[in-house]
Amino acid sequence: MRKAFAALILIILLLMPLAAVAGYKITKVIDVGQGGSAVNGTVRWSPNGTQLAYFRGQQLYVSDTLGHSRLVTDLGLLPFRCEWASDSVLVLHLQKGPSGIEHVFEIDYLATVDVASGQIKILKEYRRLMVGSATGDTNSFVGPKLTLEGHAYYQTNVDAPSNSKTIVGHVVNASKNDKDSSYLPGYNHYVDWGSDGAYLFNVAKSDSIRIGPAPFSNIFNRPELNRDRSYYAIGGILYRFADSTYIYIDSLINLKPYPAGAIWCGICRYGDSFNPAALEIVCNVNCEAEENVLSRGVGIFDIVTHEFIRLNSIIGKDNCEGATYSPDGRMIACRCNGHVCIIVRERE
Repeated sequence: MRKAFAALILIILLLMPLAAVAGYKITKVIDVGQGGSAVNGTVRWSPNGTQLAYFRGQQLYVSDTLGHSRLVTDLGLLPFRCEWASDSVLVLHLQKGPSGIEHVFEIDYLATVDVASGQIKILKEYRRLMVGSATGDTNSFVGPKLTLEGHAYYQTNVDAPSNSKTIVGHVVNASKNDKDSSYLPGYNHYVDWGSDGAYLFNVAKSDSIRIGPAPFSNIFNRPELNRDRSYYAIGGILYRFADSTYIYIDSLINLKPYPAGAIWCGICRYGDSFNPAALEIVCNVNCEAEENVLSRGVGIFDIVTHEFIRLNSIIGKDNCEGATYSPDGRMIACRCNGHVCIIVRERE
């Protein structure tokens, strides 16, 4: 009875007139693979937008856009993050914690998984020295991440002394043609901070172009560039290249009233925030008391009109985070209360 009542409330909410953001209107919310343990780590769309990859503990799952989910494989290792190398292959960062006589090391693996067969292929293995140990190889890697061209890449020598030239980039070739030049590091790019602002680097680190300033010094997270390269985002800040203007999202929206016990609510982001098809960005809305996060939510900000809507009450779910757009910008996947859901929208 309680579940039926909740479903009725959700249907009513979805049928209510909603303020469209960037020309979209929510039509339904789909629960993905209900039951089982909580989802951990990232949720990732396949390049063609027909599949979602996610983890439950050490198990890798894939779902279609209707919420039908299946187990791909039990990894046997702790998954850290993943990206699609193609519509049929995932690149994974897996970890094995310290144990036994090798207790001073943590082992990182770069692997691929064929989502049809579940076959795992280890590409690289790195032993990373644990903090407090006296000897060992400190080499490790960061990734996989996606280049602006949409290819999975990773970087090695990230634990070397702070000299950017020591960091080596590698693109995972998902093509059956080993000579496909589109996968060469020199032909793939990402955005990061340089000494005096944001730079466009190629993965080989053989070339870079300064694209804009930095809003402040000592920024930990990388900036994110939207598809037409007219904006970059860092935290709750947007930078518009056309007129060199910073847009502080927090100052343009009203997040009050705060939940009971919260002293502050603000905007934060964790990558993959720009809609690929519209000037729109999805944000995490966190409310805190002292150093504790009381609630996590998701909101959508229209970059042109500055309209903002919080999705939690509309979709009838709490504690949502990690939102990411489908490649066509029409759907948003996120984790709510430990489970994946898909927010389906249509153009007005």
